[in-house]
Amino acid sequence: MRDRRTASAARCLLLAALAGCGGSAGDASGGAAGGGEAAEEPRAPDPPPGPVAPPAPAPFLQPVPASATVAIEMVGVPGKVLADGAVLPPFWIAKTELTWDAYDVYRLCEDLPYRLRDAAIDGETRPTRPYGAPDYGFGHEGWPAMSIAREAAEAYCAWLAEKTGRAYRLPTESEWERACTAAGDPLAAGIDAVAWTFDNANDQTHPVGKKAPNALGLHDMLGNVGEWCRTDDGIGHVLRGGSYFEMSGEVTPAFRAPQLPSWQARDPQIPKSVWWLSDGPFVGFRPLCAMAETAPAQKNDQPPGANPGAAPASDTPRPGDRQ
Repeated sequence: MRDRRTASAARCLLLAALAGCGGSAGDASGGAAGGGEAAEEPRAPDPPPGPVAPPAPAPFLQPVPASATVAIEMVGVPGKVLADGAVLPPFWIAKTELTWDAYDVYRLCEDLPYRLRDAAIDGETRPTRPYGAPDYGFGHEGWPAMSIAREAAEAYCAWLAEKTGRAYRLPTESEWERACTAAGDPLAAGIDAVAWTFDNANDQTHPVGKKAPNALGLHDMLGNVGEWCRTDDGIGHVLRGGSYFEMSGEVTPAFRAPQLPSWQARDPQIPKSVWWLSDGPFVGFRPLCAMAETAPAQKNDQPPGANPGAAPASDTPRPGDRQ
């Protein structure tokens, strides 16, 4: 009797086990048939693309007004996106420092009828005559204009803008730095390859464009003559890039020099000249042409100028003044 009860209990346990397996198989089969693979988690949408820096505009040749032979090569510099997302516009800047050829047309009033030239050299709208040879005998045609006061550099750019209808002016410091460094380290090839300095210039300036250009194709951004720039706050001017007056180690993209009284030490005038730096043969400049928001009618098949407007935002912190 006990054996029959034991056998009966064993059969019940076996049937229960089989029923449990069947249920599990059915559940698994039903789950697979009903739902397949588990659904993926919902994916967040991709963020919208950020601003893109505008490319460099095409280069162009700017004829100097009233000259049949002299022109300024203008090179495009790309825009830049700042950390806060603001986009700085591209612009053009002269391929080399402004030469005497291009400056003489303005300072000698060669754009005016001959009979009006003497009267036009009035010290207010055109430079006064310098006391000596403004090129110091270093060289003239193809050499950088030098000893140029900041007011004279601004006046030349304003004259060029008026004559051409384009927005010529001096670059801001940030714009100058972008032109100098945007396409890579300008000193990558070594200072002697790219700049005239105290160590290789034999104590004088040299013709423009004889040293290797930077990656944008700009020559003499460093050395030869320093270049006037507007400060980013719009209230002053400083000299950037260094010159043949500085030792090689000083001629870097960070070089920055405010005007010192010693640059006009021999000028006997009171007040000092606003056109010439009697003791500044290391001072020159390089014009910038700003882009236009709305392109005006083009002249001489050249790219349009721009609304001069306010100086654009600074894109780099300012280094300390160099004394």
